[in-house]
Amino acid sequence: MRRAVEKRADDGPALVPYIRGVLRKRGRSEGWNALLEADRLQYSFEDMVANPPDPRIAGLFSDEDRELATRLLRRKPGSTGAGRGRGAARFRAR
Repeated sequence: MRRAVEKRADDGPALVPYIRGVLRKRGRSEGWNALLEADRLQYSFEDMVANPPDPRIAGLFSDEDRELATRLLRRKPGSTGAGRGRGAARFRAR
């Protein structure tokens, strides 16, 4: 995730479509699995979109993006819902 953000740091408009693509990606993700293992899903793109830490970030994503991110966080087996790591230790790799 860090590399993806740094690669696009000077091109903010490229970062939003990249994140939208990550949300719609099927299959396993090394980044997701690393955050899961470290119990740090609060640093995932999914969490950032579902629970934006800043109104400026919220404005970059559509309601559809937020709904998708929330569903992705909630669909993990054993999760208690989206948001800032709640239930993260019980999530399984996507």
